[in-house]
Amino acid sequence: MSNIFKHAFADGRSGKIWIEFHQHNSEIILKIRDNGIGFPEDIDFRETESLGMELVCTLTEQLEGNIALERSGGTCFQLTFSELNYQGRF
Repeated sequence: MSNIFKHAFADGRSGKIWIEFHQHNSEIILKIRDNGIGFPEDIDFRETESLGMELVCTLTEQLEGNIALERSGGTCFQLTFSELNYQGRF
């Protein structure tokens, strides 16, 4: 979220942010979208030096999930992961 405010709406631009979080069967989907200036075409979000993006990608890997980027009409990141079954701790 902080990257949205820092980059998508820089220089006092106004805009909208949408957050969707739902579960379909055992699949959990988190979608964060904005109508800002858009994620630069020449940057690979998986290889950036941004601490925020690095944390998001690491968390997605830890959840054994997938992350996708859509660049039309702003920026949309969708994280998809399965509900994990944990063994009880004693």
